[in-house]
Amino acid sequence: MIPEIKQVPLLNQDNKGTTMASRKDVLCHGGEDLFRRFFDLSSDILCIAGFDGFFKKVNSAMVKTLGWSEEELLSRPWIEFVHPDDRPLTDAARQIQREGEQVFNFKNRYQCKDGSYHWLSWNSLPVPEQSLIFAVAREITWQIQAEEDLRRRSTDLEKQVHERAAVLAGINRIFREALFCETEEQLGKVCLAVAENLTGSKFGFIGELEQTGKFSTIAISNPGWSACEMPPSEAMHFINDMEVRGLRRDVLTHGEARIFNEPVSHPDWIKPPKGHPTITSFLGVPLKLAGKIFGMIGLANREGGYLQLNQEDMEVLAVAMVEALTRKRAEWQRKQAETALRESEQRFKDITENAVEWIWETDFEGKYTYSSPVVEKLLGYTPGEVLGKHFYDFFLPEERQELKCAALALLADKHPFQDFINSNLHKNGETIWLSSSGVPMLDASGTLLGYRGANHDISARKRAEEELQQSLSRLRRVMGEIVQTMALTVEVRDPYTAGHQRRVTLLAQAIAREMGLSGQQLDAVWVAGTLHDLGKIYVPEGILNRPGRLSEIEFAMIKTHCQKGYEILRPIQFPWPVALIVRQHHERLDGSGYPDGLQDGEILLESRILAVADVVEAMASHRPYRPALGIEEALKEISEKRGIWFDPVVVDACFRVFREKNFKFEQK
Repeated sequence: MIPEIKQVPLLNQDNKGTTMASRKDVLCHGGEDLFRRFFDLSSDILCIAGFDGFFKKVNSAMVKTLGWSEEELLSRPWIEFVHPDDRPLTDAARQIQREGEQVFNFKNRYQCKDGSYHWLSWNSLPVPEQSLIFAVAREITWQIQAEEDLRRRSTDLEKQVHERAAVLAGINRIFREALFCETEEQLGKVCLAVAENLTGSKFGFIGELEQTGKFSTIAISNPGWSACEMPPSEAMHFINDMEVRGLRRDVLTHGEARIFNEPVSHPDWIKPPKGHPTITSFLGVPLKLAGKIFGMIGLANREGGYLQLNQEDMEVLAVAMVEALTRKRAEWQRKQAETALRESEQRFKDITENAVEWIWETDFEGKYTYSSPVVEKLLGYTPGEVLGKHFYDFFLPEERQELKCAALALLADKHPFQDFINSNLHKNGETIWLSSSGVPMLDASGTLLGYRGANHDISARKRAEEELQQSLSRLRRVMGEIVQTMALTVEVRDPYTAGHQRRVTLLAQAIAREMGLSGQQLDAVWVAGTLHDLGKIYVPEGILNRPGRLSEIEFAMIKTHCQKGYEILRPIQFPWPVALIVRQHHERLDGSGYPDGLQDGEILLESRILAVADVVEAMASHRPYRPALGIEEALKEISEKRGIWFDPVVVDACFRVFREKNFKFEQK
């Protein structure tokens, strides 16, 4: 019941008060009763507050969201429910409204009865003549938390990769400075500055292929412009809309990084025009997006020529450049969309047009018998076009049958429902996501007459959820690339065990899956397996690659790789105990392993899996001091040491992987 509303006059077109009795011409069919039903039906928070600081009326959504009873909300000044840190701004907003100004998208925190706080986004319409404020709010706690979680994850990843290597530092700089770039040229120059610093190049360029097949330059480094003696107008013509020729064509055609330390002797060499800087050496690296070449970065004139290491560094850096450019383009597009959205919002005249949901009624067959005008904003159809159609007529064709069955089953229960998520086809072909809530309309005998409800648009939330998931996936992919890059540092120094860490990881993952480990544990096995011999970078190459038998001192140095790997990985905040797994992968159940002589239950399960996979791969592969012993000999070894050195459950799973699942190591 909302009896106090009867004394609240509304404003007509002449700004004169009218009584509640005269509002029946203002409200749609049903008059005051429909207003009451809409007020309590809305899943958004609706309230009426007085200039005296007290709520005059709150709807059930506000009671449900905050946990306070209606009496509790009405009996206390509403500022007492606001978070102390938000009260100054909230009070300032109230003063603005007392002067007759509307407030849009004002965010603050309200205290729930259990002591927690929920973020709310408010739109309000003051009526100074009546000393009242009509307001609507929507809870945005999940959005605030998602943004904070994404920022926290991004910050954590940046800390992990900070100063790990020159390439990682360069990647960090690219993403950091990209935040402040306003144009593609600015971002391109940042990438070139990092590349030149990393490789010792004198100058460079970055560009992309146009749809016409021609090549246009995104940016030339500042040293490149300084070395150029061509007139600016001629230079600008030369770097845009170019035919793909010369060394540039060689890189883009083959799709691989290329080093040209004697470029003038190469068959594809084309002499630069007069005034162009002399080229003494050249490194070209293609830029790829989703496996497709879309551009390249070119570097020139490294003193002494380019090394294979320079090429490898640039191949890694190119991935970061593409990611930064892709993100920035998406950001610019998003900003344009946000600007367009803000301009659109300025056209709204009052809070009602912003806040009112699509209110509807259907008969027992699901045909619309009433529709509020908001449907035209949501789906592009006028109320007249909607009436007589079934609610499921607007569902996406490919999902219509499934959603129709689910919705009809829901309606057949004759119970209220909330948040039925459904995808609808806008009149212009766009997909619109709606959240539907409704209550049944029954006659005196309980027969279903139809449903009355409301829909609100959740398309933005759906897009935000998808964007958040994509961002997390990109961060995860970058972490995986960093892990693989770190693993390569070992294999570069130890050619006899090239691919060893990868093959151990593949077998360890197969064993873990056979044992039914969770997805998190499989990820831990992958990272730890990929990096389990990282500590060997501290072992002299002469010992790693010696063909003969090692002395006790030399073997002792080899054994330090577990501890060293642990020390390298310990500062990195992985979601799993990667450093500890690496430290323990040479421990044995009977305590005869190293470095700590742990026994049985003291050894992590992931380390036990790696221990078995490591031994099997090592025995099955060639080593400087012996030929490969083969899989059968390796399986015989772990069988004999089952329960002594190796976990019986892991050994049994390993046998099943080979015998039943036909696991085979990839060729080196």
